[in-house]
Amino acid sequence: MRLRGRFTLWFGLAAVIPIAVAALITREVVARSYRGEHDRTRNAAEQAVRREISRLSTAVGDTVLALASRDDPFVGGLLQDLRKDGGQLVRDTARRLKEQAGQAMHGLRLDTLLLVDDGDVVLVAPHFRGAIGEVEPVPSQRARASEGKPYVASELTMDDARDGARPRETLVVASARIASDGPYRVTVVGGRAISDDVLDVVRRPGAVDARVVDAGGAVVLPGAESWGWPSPQAMRVALVGPDDKPVAWIEVVVSEGQLHRLLGRVTLVSVVLALAALAVTILLGLLVARRMTRDLDKLVVGAEAAARGDLDHRVDVRAADEVGSVASAFNLMMEDMRIARERLVIAERIAAWQEIARRLAHEIKNPL
Repeated sequence: MRLRGRFTLWFGLAAVIPIAVAALITREVVARSYRGEHDRTRNAAEQAVRREISRLSTAVGDTVLALASRDDPFVGGLLQDLRKDGGQLVRDTARRLKEQAGQAMHGLRLDTLLLVDDGDVVLVAPHFRGAIGEVEPVPSQRARASEGKPYVASELTMDDARDGARPRETLVVASARIASDGPYRVTVVGGRAISDDVLDVVRRPGAVDARVVDAGGAVVLPGAESWGWPSPQAMRVALVGPDDKPVAWIEVVVSEGQLHRLLGRVTLVSVVLALAALAVTILLGLLVARRMTRDLDKLVVGAEAAARGDLDHRVDVRAADEVGSVASAFNLMMEDMRIARERLVIAERIAAWQEIARRLAHEIKNPL
């Protein structure tokens, strides 16, 4: 490779290598900083989900505790009617329960409400009227086992009471208590659905998403975004059932798209800067190399002239650097060689005239 090409190459490497190293360091610093923020976001989301479930559980527990009281107009009135009628649910009482059950459930901001008598017969179920009259021993069992402690369960609900409407499984935070008045008992079970309102506490468009899956992994509530699922990095919060075993999970995922976009921008800026620096350094390298090699080319021409014996040739280099010093020394050398050659020529001429004079003298001397 010619000297000019080597100059240009080294100039380019001197510009590109520092930019490449700086880009790599910047990417690593940005990635570490973002991963720290990513972990803090995940932890904050987990805490927010737990607080929301705890708040919902507390609200349901307090609501059912107040409802399962003789002082409550709805349940207390039912207990009074049962006492008055000797434990029998008469027609007027049943009609009143049917009329007031929905209003009581919605007034208490409950999504499910179940009243079961001492014989485990369902008396009230405004969320799923098909259960009325069925024997359900589970509510009273849960009430005795949990003593009002909230739990998560899957309940059948109806979107409306129209004929042909299909029931669906709804995940609720529920609480079960036994209300009593003397020998008469009623099991009260109330619950609030785990809906998108719970998940919206942590959701941030494009950044954080959440969904609910059951114990088998089936999606109960889908995520609001499409980018995060399925995700092995999802953080999971267990929703515990009445037996203290998880019946479902809230999964929260934090997007890494922002990190990828940020690293992409860093890479793009680094590439643009590297290309710009490479173009500038190549231009500067060409200019510097051209100037330096131009002076060196003049020295080469001078050396060739000296080899041909052209001692009158002079190198026209005025640079105040090492090349200029070499050129000045070369010119001095050429001048010295020219002077030496002229002296040599004069000496040779003198010697020749001396030889001629000597011969003339000899020729003159012989006849004499």
